[in-house]
Amino acid sequence: MPVGAPSTRGLVRDIESKIDFTVIPGISAIESKLDQWDLPAVDEMLSAIESKLDKTLIVDIDDIQEMLSAIESKIDLTVIPGISALESKLDLLDLAAVDEMLSAIESKIDVTLIPGISLIESKLDFALPDIQTMLSAIESKIDKSLAPQLSAVEDAIEVIDDEVSLIESKLDAGLPDIVTILGLVDSAEAVGPFNYLDAGGEQDVYEDAVTTRRRIWIVVSNRNMTQTGTFIIYRMVDGANYDVYITQAVTIGAGDDRAWDAEFTINQNWKITYEEDVDEGANRDIPYNVITQVIE
Repeated sequence: MPVGAPSTRGLVRDIESKIDFTVIPGISAIESKLDQWDLPAVDEMLSAIESKLDKTLIVDIDDIQEMLSAIESKIDLTVIPGISALESKLDLLDLAAVDEMLSAIESKIDVTLIPGISLIESKLDFALPDIQTMLSAIESKIDKSLAPQLSAVEDAIEVIDDEVSLIESKLDAGLPDIVTILGLVDSAEAVGPFNYLDAGGEQDVYEDAVTTRRRIWIVVSNRNMTQTGTFIIYRMVDGANYDVYITQAVTIGAGDDRAWDAEFTINQNWKITYEEDVDEGANRDIPYNVITQVIE
């Protein structure tokens, strides 16, 4: 038996250790029979079988290797000579003759195409003068047709330019009148407040120095004052001096009027002032609104 091979008895004991003898009946009987076998004789039989298997396998492997070598030698003998034959045939080809054949083909193409192209070019050369003559005739007809119309258009543009210049001159001449008209119908608005300074005394709330004839609407208020005072409207009557026009005393009692208005027409300077009766003790804002409408 080969070295390292397990004995039959050892195998049986290994199997026995894995089998549940309580489940499988008859195992004990088999075991007793195995004990009665001539184990050395069994070992010799197994050794003989193993030696035969080894001899068979080794011989078969050698045969396979010889067969593969034979196949490789046949492939080389078959393929390589064929390739060599092809190479030798290519070497025998007359490459110069192939070049001549290609050149002949090219010359035939040139002979076929170039004369045809030359013929087309020659026909075009003959036709070009006629084409140029036709184009010249068309251009002359266009010139003869367009020139009078263009002249008429240019004349019309000149007339329009003259009309525009005339309109512009009339506008320029009439602009002062337009400005005057706008001034006559124009209106303006002035909105406060005026800051009445703690220094006290009579102070100008608003003054209008425009000398056109106009209608004036004015509204003032003493809502921020803590002391009584007086609004006064002055009108200039001789172009140099103011005269009192309206005097309006204002109070601060509960329920007293706190806003006051006036309307009048004038063509000279005018102004409205305010003066406290008792020291306010601080600056106070006086709201006002003046609307002016020119009526000249």
